[in-house]
Amino acid sequence: MIGAAMLDNLKIALRRERRLITIFVLTILAPSVALGVFGIRAIKTERFRLAKQLEDEHRRAAESIKRQVSAGVGELEATLRSLVAEAAVKNQDYAGVSVLARKLGNLPLVESFFVAYGTEDPFFPLFQPAAPPVDRAVPAVPSLALRQKLQDAQRTEFANKNPARAAVLYAGLAGQTKDDDLRAQMIGDEARCLMKLGRYEPALRRYERIESEHPDAVGESGAPLALLAGLQAAACCRELGDPAKAGEKALSMLGDILEMRWSLDEGRFRAYVSLASDAIEGILAGEDKPASGKLADYRTRYEGLKRLLREKDQQWGTLRAIRQDIVPDLRKRQNGASGAGTPLRFSRTLRGRTFLIVAVPVPDPERPSESGIAGVSIKQEALLAGIPSRVETDADSDGGPRVVISDLEGNALLGDEGDAVKSEAVTEFFDENFPPWKIEVFRGPAEGTRIPFQKSFYFWTIITLVIILTFGAVLIVRTIGHEMDVLRLKSDFVASVSHEFKTPLTSMRALLERLREGKVSDPGRMSEYFSQISRNTDQLNRLVKNLLDFSKIEEGKREFRFVPTDLAEFVTAQVAEFKRNELGPGIEVRLRTDPDVPPVSVDRDAVSQAVTNLLDNAVKFSSGDRAVEVHVGRSGDRVFIEVADKGIGIPQDELGRVFEKFYQGGNAAKLSARGTGLGLTLVKHTVEAHGGEVSVKSRVGEGSTFRLAFPIAAK
Repeated sequence: MIGAAMLDNLKIALRRERRLITIFVLTILAPSVALGVFGIRAIKTERFRLAKQLEDEHRRAAESIKRQVSAGVGELEATLRSLVAEAAVKNQDYAGVSVLARKLGNLPLVESFFVAYGTEDPFFPLFQPAAPPVDRAVPAVPSLALRQKLQDAQRTEFANKNPARAAVLYAGLAGQTKDDDLRAQMIGDEARCLMKLGRYEPALRRYERIESEHPDAVGESGAPLALLAGLQAAACCRELGDPAKAGEKALSMLGDILEMRWSLDEGRFRAYVSLASDAIEGILAGEDKPASGKLADYRTRYEGLKRLLREKDQQWGTLRAIRQDIVPDLRKRQNGASGAGTPLRFSRTLRGRTFLIVAVPVPDPERPSESGIAGVSIKQEALLAGIPSRVETDADSDGGPRVVISDLEGNALLGDEGDAVKSEAVTEFFDENFPPWKIEVFRGPAEGTRIPFQKSFYFWTIITLVIILTFGAVLIVRTIGHEMDVLRLKSDFVASVSHEFKTPLTSMRALLERLREGKVSDPGRMSEYFSQISRNTDQLNRLVKNLLDFSKIEEGKREFRFVPTDLAEFVTAQVAEFKRNELGPGIEVRLRTDPDVPPVSVDRDAVSQAVTNLLDNAVKFSSGDRAVEVHVGRSGDRVFIEVADKGIGIPQDELGRVFEKFYQGGNAAKLSARGTGLGLTLVKHTVEAHGGEVSVKSRVGEGSTFRLAFPIAAK
């Protein structure tokens, strides 16, 4: 039923505000919607334009990276072409090629440099500065007698187990031959026999002689004799009880091996590295360690050499891949090239690693053809190092788009794709697929929100329209809500006033009918009926007066006539009259006045009406103990009137509203104590018109106390 009443009130409110709603729709809503549609379309167009501009900037950034990488590779290619034009490269002068290769070795992009002539194995001058190893056999012994003596010495050492006699025979042979390799070999064989005899000091002198006098000598297998002599010399020093010198020898030999002092293939390189490392670790871990200072120095140097060894291991892997896979493929491509002298850019992934190769043919000085091929393996990290991970653009100078470079399998090489904004990206590939990388340019963190809507006329127009629409809608809703509240209050007011009028009128009618019909003959009973009719008449008079006074207040026409009044006497008379006319059974009103209450200037009728309204409310809203306390006294510069009851009380959240017009609290509704909702409104208006103030204290279930305070000084 309540919902139906609200719906009826809503319909009435909409009808009453139809003109306002029509004006709002025609002058605000419809134009705003039209402008909003055009504004949104304009913003979409602007977004598309800016997105296209952003894409163009990203594409230009990708093209810039391509040009940068291509320029770096082109410079390396030009340097390589100028190098192969040198006579040393054309004439297969390995020593000269090693000198020229230093120019390439200083370039940050160069990982390794190789030259391959004809079908020969490639030469790596930056890794192996010496000429490629050539299998060299010890020359034949020039005389049969000398050959017989060498066989006798070897038989004496190994078959007869006589190292002392064998050492003498080896020494004699060393003095008889003039061949450098054979002499160094005989000295080494003599030193070996001396070590077997435990004569380490003379053996050490023999090995040191090989190192100093025969540094380039090789044995029958092609092994460098100076290298073997150095390792054996370290063993002799250790046996002689000189671990410091032994460690120095072993570290020196390991350093020479890693620095490629001798031209070694990978197998011999690793074998000699293992021998030298074992010797060093044996010295560092043995009982006869060097002094603590030397030991710490040796450990530091050894750790540095192991780091160099790891680098050499990677380089050996590069050389192996170039020798076994890349050079054969380059030779095939060179043979199939369209023109002589055409440079080659070549990439290949081997065992999970991508090789970037730039190669040029080596011209033949005697014929208009090519005698070989020279190439460079590019350092991938150095090529990526010059590429910024974030590119500045015209539209966003403080940190532009993110750049991610990855291989064709999607593995990120530069930048972290996880950090990039997940949005549309510009993707580019390098020309001729060299390098075989993919360039992706993502939006930077600020680019996703950088479209300058705040500078757009349409943006602010839409914001303004939204504000106007919101304000208009709120205004319409508030107006309709206010209209519905007025209708509800009016309905409640009419119902309350009707009830207030109906109750005394019904009572008076019933009493008058009994009197008219002559049913009451007892004079006492008749007097009681007339008293009840009088009280109902007074109640109706107060009700009418309240309505008239409220009407005057609403119109601002109510006037007050202030006269000096003794409130104690005045309130005493009011309470006495209220007791005489209004009190029913079980109701008690107690009055307490303080002495020396000064007179104040008040409108007697208005104050009488206010006190009566308070007393009437106190009685009406007292359900159990119906005792009402009235107190008149002085507090500072004010005289107060307090009316206290022990009734139902007022909830704390309703105390601020009890003086509003037409307002009735929830507890009053539960008690079915209806009224017009104007009594306390008139009380507040009266007190404030006198320059005073009204206040209330209440606790639910314990009662309420209303205080009217009037200033002593006349206003």
